[in-house]
Amino acid sequence: MTGLERALAKLKKRNEEIAEAKKKKDREKDRIRKAKYRKALKEQKLKEEKLKEKQLKEEKIKAEKEREKAERKSTVKRKRKRTTVAHLKKVKAMQNKRYYDKKRAKLFEERKKEHDRYGRYKVVIMKDRKRITYIGKPVFLWRNDAFKAYEEAVEKNHSTVLCPIKIRQTPGGVAINKKLYRDTTYEILLLEKTDSDDKVVKLRNNDGKLIDNVIVDADYKIVSKKPWFVEESFNVYGHHPLKDRKDAHFILNNMLLKDVSHDNIKRVFVFYNKFVIQYDGDFDFVTCKSKREADRLYMLMEKCITKLKLNKYILFTDRLTSYMTLWFVNEMVKKTGWSRNACARGD
Repeated sequence: MTGLERALAKLKKRNEEIAEAKKKKDREKDRIRKAKYRKALKEQKLKEEKLKEKQLKEEKIKAEKEREKAERKSTVKRKRKRTTVAHLKKVKAMQNKRYYDKKRAKLFEERKKEHDRYGRYKVVIMKDRKRITYIGKPVFLWRNDAFKAYEEAVEKNHSTVLCPIKIRQTPGGVAINKKLYRDTTYEILLLEKTDSDDKVVKLRNNDGKLIDNVIVDADYKIVSKKPWFVEESFNVYGHHPLKDRKDAHFILNNMLLKDVSHDNIKRVFVFYNKFVIQYDGDFDFVTCKSKREADRLYMLMEKCITKLKLNKYILFTDRLTSYMTLWFVNEMVKKTGWSRNACARGD
């Protein structure tokens, strides 16, 4: 056998070995594929059997419920024939009582987990130590609900009231037209009903001192107390001084911010007890109770305009200078038709 024949025989043998290895590999792949198919088929069969078993179980439960329902209906029918209306009402009342007892017990457990307390609570607005209205419900049965209503009312009130009523106080009370009256105060109170005779609670006053607080003619004690703000009302020229008084929101939105622009720059100043807004050859004004009240409104409006970053369109020039007084009195006489004394008067 020559070298060439040996090489060919060797190559042939090698090719046969490669073909045999390939067949072996293909047989192994086929075996794995068939095993996977049998496994998937088996899983599908098990799944179908479980689904069928579940359906049979559901049908059995449904049939059992229908049977029980039919039995109850037949029982109720038989009982209805031999019961009176009064008896049915009694049964219904007992069923309702059991239902609400369970519901109440569940609620008590939930509230107990939240460290809440059952009782009778009220959130009231007081004026001069007399109740004028309730906040939320007339009576809250849970402490957390009452506190939530109390805090929400305080937060909303303190954030929305722009210019609270503020009366000048004197040692003997409030001075109006040189007469002394007691101070007018508004407060919001959180009250809790108590069976105890000791209803005195120590709360801090405006100076930070702890003082006794008590409700004398009620079975309630004070849990918390905060000041309550009420919007001050102003006499705006062009509106009725008593029936159509306006608050600080109206003055800010409908007078100061109305039509303000680069071409319509406004000037704000104080003339005695009058808060004046001058614009484009004309002016509007608000008559306040006193010079101090006019200054308070002026500072409040200046603060709001500064916050809105409109100082370049609305100029605040403080009190009217003495050499401009004659001009402004003349302009007021033209606009209002009042006498010069009425225009120049600062009370």
